[in-house]
Amino acid sequence: MEKELKPTGAWLFSARLSEPGAARVRRRGAEHRRAVRGKLNTFEAGWQAQGGRARRTYESSRVKVADIAAGKF
Repeated sequence: MEKELKPTGAWLFSARLSEPGAARVRRRGAEHRRAVRGKLNTFEAGWQAQGGRARRTYESSRVKVADIAAGKF
């Protein structure tokens, strides 16, 4: 007799990721990471995720590789 498989947390998570709304959640996560990497404060990060991205200049949003090498962060 086969043992019934119980869905584990990981399985539920992966199933949830394949649902239609998941792409939006995943995108929001990427947006947040980008904001954190760009050293924006959290209020700004949330505001940017709502579509204010255009106002953030490309330059200010990037932590430069040179800066990291220089030990600024």
